Amino acid sequence: MKAKVKILLVEDETAQLLMLAEVLREEESYIVLTADNARTALTIAEEEEPEIIISDYFMPGMTGMELCTRVRAHAVLKNSMFLLLTSATDIDLKVKSLQEGADDFISKPTNFKEVHARVRVARRLKAMRDEIAEDRKRLEQMHASMEQDFAGIINLLTKVLGLRVPDASARARKAAEIASFIAQRLDISGDDAASLDLAARMHEIGKITLPDALLRKSPSELTPEERQSIAEYPMLGQILVGDIPQLADVGIIIRHQCENFDGTGYPDRTAQATIPLPSRVLRGVILLENLSADASASTEAAMEAIGRARGTILDPRIALLLSQFVEISNNPSWRDGKKQVDIRELVEGMVIASDLTTGSGVKLLPKETRITAANISRILAHHHHDPIVNDIYVHDRA
Repeated sequence: MKAKVKILLVEDETAQLLMLAEVLREEESYIVLTADNARTALTIAEEEEPEIIISDYFMPGMTGMELCTRVRAHAVLKNSMFLLLTSATDIDLKVKSLQEGADDFISKPTNFKEVHARVRVARRLKAMRDEIAEDRKRLEQMHASMEQDFAGIINLLTKVLGLRVPDASARARKAAEIASFIAQRLDISGDDAASLDLAARMHEIGKITLPDALLRKSPSELTPEERQSIAEYPMLGQILVGDIPQLADVGIIIRHQCENFDGTGYPDRTAQATIPLPSRVLRGVILLENLSADASASTEAAMEAIGRARGTILDPRIALLLSQFVEISNNPSWRDGKKQVDIRELVEGMVIASDLTTGSGVKLLPKETRITAANISRILAHHHHDPIVNDIYVHDRA
């Protein structure tokens, strides 16, 4: 504890104020300040910053509880211990006072031994409160430092990836864009969304362990042995990032990014829901990367390839969203004359601008269908147990 503790006494009865001050000054480690009203007390408190304030509850003008409220709202004084002097026996009043910021009570008429005991308890609590505040401050500083260190690690890894693997930086940016598009529509949020974003940006990190000559070969030039070596990059990626505590979940996503929905992928041949959902999203990203690598591939060819992969390589929901991403990003003018609506905004007379398909692949309505009341009832009923995950577009002219 500090060698000297400042205590501010607030009491409108002069005799009581002088008597309490004299009692407290018997303890040499106390510096006792006095005020005969709450407004004066607040001024003194702002100047002296007492560790403990002892105030009468019932005072003219500003009451002790009102003073306590001012103290708790004060940027500097809010951590002072606040004790109320009161002769009230109303339990509800005391409970309300504690809820609004008072720390303890001293009964009136005053027992001097109780005063000293209550103040000693207040000193211990104040010391503990200050220690906790210091610990919290140190933790916040450590957290900020760790965040900076973590950001530095991510920056280093992405730079190394960009330098070692041809065109990896551009693919990483595109992967994060696609992953974000899909994640928003699958309600992947919070920490899961953050992990998916990092995994998308670093999904090729395992390739930095491979020889330059291998990385620079086109897929058609690879031997079976070289294909096998490249196929190991998801596991190598997990090894590279998995030992960093903040990237443990990212490592798992990276490991399973080449698993196929039907269990024919690698490295673990997991299937369907046993594949982490963010990894299933990345599988779609990789498929689109491979399609984009073929300069001759058209939007129609990409859509056909995604359709073939639905339910085998890709989770059906992700295949749907991937198709929508391709359609929108490859043909931005597609949205001209159309508007996006929520499923609950569908009304009779609207014309669907693209096939209305559920996550499992059930086509509820083909594009260019004019919606009827019966359509809406069927759509809402089906959506309840087999949700529509892709965006719904209707023609503006409807």
